[in-house]
Amino acid sequence: MQIAARNNLLWIATRHSSNTVQANRLFELYKNGKLQVVTSHTKIQDDFNSTRSLPMVEFPKNRIFTEVENDTKVGNWRKPITKYYRLGISLLKFYRDGIQNTYAVYRDSRRFLKGFGSQNYKDAIPSMLRIIESQELQLKRNVLTNNTNDLAFKRADLVEMMRRNEIYKLPNFFIICLVFEELTAVLCYFFPQVAPRNCMTPGGYFKISNKKIEQFKKLTREVITDSEQYLPPYALSNSQIYGIIKNSEMPISRGKLYLRNMFNIKDKLIQDLTIWYQYIYIDDWYLVTTLLKGKELRLDRSELVNCIYERKLYQKGENLNEMMLSKEGTDTLVRRLIDYWSYRFGNTIIIDGKLTFNEKWGITNLKSMLPENTLTIGR
Repeated sequence: MQIAARNNLLWIATRHSSNTVQANRLFELYKNGKLQVVTSHTKIQDDFNSTRSLPMVEFPKNRIFTEVENDTKVGNWRKPITKYYRLGISLLKFYRDGIQNTYAVYRDSRRFLKGFGSQNYKDAIPSMLRIIESQELQLKRNVLTNNTNDLAFKRADLVEMMRRNEIYKLPNFFIICLVFEELTAVLCYFFPQVAPRNCMTPGGYFKISNKKIEQFKKLTREVITDSEQYLPPYALSNSQIYGIIKNSEMPISRGKLYLRNMFNIKDKLIQDLTIWYQYIYIDDWYLVTTLLKGKELRLDRSELVNCIYERKLYQKGENLNEMMLSKEGTDTLVRRLIDYWSYRFGNTIIIDGKLTFNEKWGITNLKSMLPENTLTIGR
């Protein structure tokens, strides 16, 4: 299935041949080790990764059971119960660390926001966007070179700013952990939305991602057609904007989002969707320009899974964390992300083109964020 999914990504070759060349160039950088997907925390660049704010990639059951099975100090009659006891203890530590890290992300991102003179991400994102647009214009005027990247922020700060609102789940989740202890994992499997993102196990993550991609693809079939080259947020209905935001990771409470849709507060919905569009653009721009500078870009596997998840570059039934555990699956996900980047940035000045991003797509063109490949992957 993975091979078939990867082959279906050749939609670019028939529609955007120049983008294919650029995608192949980026994939060569991956094959040559310039883009690395790492699993060892000692190899991760703090500038790009925030693993403390992301879900678990690999459930520890097999590792713990194997350790107990090979432990000669544990009698055979005790091994079955010891396996589950150690698994329970491991999960409690995972939840404890997740709770602590959720608070740390909130605290550290608050300092970061103050550096931008902002109270929240809605104020900071436009400021970051202006920095990038200024660099694009200078690149076009040959004032800068593509090897220049003088941004006033790190990617880790950017993504943690967008993940900081998970702190509002802490009070209820803390009580759940106290009451249910080792059984918290079972509860979170059936109701994964109660846990902060960094307390989510692969099973719970799969349930959420599977549900969201089904709703998202159904919605995008309604709003995207081949004839529409420019698709601004205001061209969508309230329910369509609501659906896109609901199935994204936009840090907004579901209650507030529901009320805005129910009371037809379209300007607020448009603002929310625009901010999410700008965030994904900034994140993509940061990663692509870093890769093209020829430096090594080391992404933790949880960050790669999150990139695929946020951009909806997967199909219903695909377990992204499970795919990440094999070389073939990792290559498939990297190729999808690279093809997506070439679709967005092909023929722009950051990939050997002559146009700025807005010159290619127009201002806040959702077509660049919701490309046709979100409908064709895996068919």
